[in-house]
Amino acid sequence: MIGWGEVTTRRGEAGTRNKFKLKLAGHAVTIVQRARVLNMRVNAARGKLVKSYTVRVSGIKTYEEGRELVEDLCALLSFARHTRIAAYEYRFGNRRTFHPILAACNQFRPPFSGGAVKLSDFVIQTWPTYRAQKQPRALGGLIHMITLTDADGTVLETKVTMAMQCLESIKTYFALAEGPRFGIRETMEGRFIDARGKEASFRDLLSHALRDVDMTLPASFTRIVRLRNALIHRGFIREADRVTRYIFGPLTRGAMHQVIFETMEEVQDIAREFVLRLLNYKGPFMLYSACNGPAKVLP
Repeated sequence: MIGWGEVTTRRGEAGTRNKFKLKLAGHAVTIVQRARVLNMRVNAARGKLVKSYTVRVSGIKTYEEGRELVEDLCALLSFARHTRIAAYEYRFGNRRTFHPILAACNQFRPPFSGGAVKLSDFVIQTWPTYRAQKQPRALGGLIHMITLTDADGTVLETKVTMAMQCLESIKTYFALAEGPRFGIRETMEGRFIDARGKEASFRDLLSHALRDVDMTLPASFTRIVRLRNALIHRGFIREADRVTRYIFGPLTRGAMHQVIFETMEEVQDIAREFVLRLLNYKGPFMLYSACNGPAKVLP
């Protein structure tokens, strides 16, 4: 996590803004940024594993309790910074463990940047809901996927496909956790059947999931589904392929990359706002497609 903290550490008359302080589940949590990351530019760190901070938690009674709290904290920080944040070392009493991790700096178009929302405020506000919903709605896995969708060094087709997989996760774990309210059940093969006994489509389930948090499918959803289907079955598409015209209509030469990227932006916007609404977040955030503002506000 690159950048400055919210709380200043004083050394005589000098000070360094290198800390975050939070109260989570009755525990005082202090995040201390390492000096090497305070002035580091995100572009220089992108794609690299950066050992950026230390977390200290008071009042922890067991190793398992402390590890779960830190993992949950990392998940929310990952979402807020749109980067994969993970703990690689834990210390509790005389116990010290190391863990292999998949993490690298990204912070490309994060939902919270520029100081409009304190990172600590976001985490404190969403903490109770995250802990209640993380298992039934598979939020840890969803956030992990979201942070990897546009990782540096990945081709656009892979990025779009991974973003589409986030929508698949949203509709699937909605159906598993909340489907019985709507008469939706899962078959042995992993398909979903609605109250009429018919198979529920991707559109049906995602519509249900979004409506449940006061969202609707965008007008562009047909294009999203057509691109999803083409990429799953072909791996990639070419400008001259007939399916490209079917998805996007007539295109000028060289325009295909841009329209695919714009479709990915729309998918990222859906996933981002859904997670925030599911977490009962209230306040401003940046859409992926409008990273330079203005912010969208959830009332």
